[in-house]
Amino acid sequence: MALTQRERVLVVVSNALAIYAIKHSEGTISPNVTPHKFVLDHTPESIHHLISVDIIDDAYTALTNGS
Repeated sequence: MALTQRERVLVVVSNALAIYAIKHSEGTISPNVTPHKFVLDHTPESIHHLISVDIIDDAYTALTNGS
């Protein structure tokens, strides 16, 4: 079964958030950089119109809660 567009966007967002989490735990990222800003800075601009705050929040919750 093929992934939906939302699921494909979640994959990209989740990858960016995983990198954010690693950098955050290593202390190699400014505390002023939010997960939302990091995602938008590290994903293709061509999909920014598909990335909503809800998608970032859903991916972040899934990554941080293990669900």
